Amino acid sequence: MAERGEKKEYEEIIMSRDFLQSVLENLADGVLVADMKGTIVHVNKTLSEMLGYSSEEIIGKHTSMLRPIGEDTDAILSRENMLKELVEKGKVSRFHRSYQAKDGRWIPVDTHITLLKDPAKELIGSIAVIRDISQRIKMERDLKESEERFRNLVEMANDGIVMVDGERKIILFNRKAEEIYGYKREEIIGKEVSIVIPRRLWKKERKWYDLLLKTGSSPVMDKAVELEGLRKDGSEIPLEYSFSMLREETGTFSIAVVRDISERKKLEKELIEKEKLSALMEMAGATAHELNQPLTTILGAAEILMRKAGEKDPQLKQLSLIAKETQRLSGMIKKIRKVTRYETKPYLDDVKIIDLDKASKKEKS
Repeated sequence: MAERGEKKEYEEIIMSRDFLQSVLENLADGVLVADMKGTIVHVNKTLSEMLGYSSEEIIGKHTSMLRPIGEDTDAILSRENMLKELVEKGKVSRFHRSYQAKDGRWIPVDTHITLLKDPAKELIGSIAVIRDISQRIKMERDLKESEERFRNLVEMANDGIVMVDGERKIILFNRKAEEIYGYKREEIIGKEVSIVIPRRLWKKERKWYDLLLKTGSSPVMDKAVELEGLRKDGSEIPLEYSFSMLREETGTFSIAVVRDISERKKLEKELIEKEKLSALMEMAGATAHELNQPLTTILGAAEILMRKAGEKDPQLKQLSLIAKETQRLSGMIKKIRKVTRYETKPYLDDVKIIDLDKASKKEKS
């Protein structure tokens, strides 16, 4: 019975070792076991495939064979600090380093190292679990490059781009926005967006922002809206805003694409002035034509009556006044014919009328 019990115990041990061996061989991470001298005594299949060595080529060699040739000072110092921590704590987690594969490639890895002890608690070596992080590093690099491209696009945009967080604080302010509003980004990042909105408009725009951030929709969502912006120097500037919203795990953000439409507004004003002038000149021409003939008739009749009247005729004074005012009207008609631009002057209250003297006066070349 004793012999049968010992055999069963031995079989259990063998099965246990086979089981652990199977686990080690099928781990997705590499495993390396070394003795206290740094001699490699075991590697699993994953590590062999990772490095391109067969187990026979690695076992019995010193772990230094896996270090990149010509390690720099930082790498050496990092390894020394790792060894110090390993001795003090008995383990090291997430130690970043590079192993050199058989074909000379450097493979970045995350290494978890634990000291091994025998049943008497004596140190006999170490076991390292090694994860290839090449793909992760590539993804991080690609993400960084993507973010860099995004930043460059934002910076090179011909429109201002302003991003606002859920507390209405400005968190992004590109180069064109600096140009439009007159602020440097270090002056405005972290400030409430009201800093670039005229006070008379803030109550209305605050409702828009709050509604956009709360519901993802507002009357200005996904459309161009013309509003005045407030510059650092206190002046107002006509702008066209296009609002959109961004939801992320970190919160909800409002993005405004801002375009300076000062030049467009100037051209629109000039066009309106030209249209007014065109209408004015048409009206002036028609008015002058219609008034000229009856005025000529009135003036002729007044002159005839004045010649017939004697010096003592009581109506001579009235006839002279008619002739004088008719001549004045004739002069006004001549000015109307010479109108070349739209000029006004105050009349009553807020009403303005055409200033014939300025409108008919030739501009200095």
